[in-house]
Amino acid sequence: MFNKSIVQYLPSVAVGLGVALVAPILVVATVSLMRPLAKAAIKGGFIVKDAALGACSLAGSQVEKSTGPDEAEVKAAPQAKGKGSQTAAKSGPEPTGASKT
Repeated sequence: MFNKSIVQYLPSVAVGLGVALVAPILVVATVSLMRPLAKAAIKGGFIVKDAALGACSLAGSQVEKSTGPDEAEVKAAPQAKGKGSQTAAKSGPEPTGASKT
């Protein structure tokens, strides 16, 4: 049933034992290296977020400065139109095709 002697399996057994002994050391080393990298990536993300918020805030304030007078003009326009359109509707001519029954 077993044609091979135990000597033929020794290299495979040695490799398996070596991997089993070295694996925990590699895992610890990998984790200890990955933690500073993860922290640096997170800090970099915060820096990018702050820069983007600053840029958006600056752009928003510039848009607000450039459109501020126009916005005030647009807000004031319906009040002026509303007063004039009420008097025009009362005294203006009737639309064509409208009949009173």
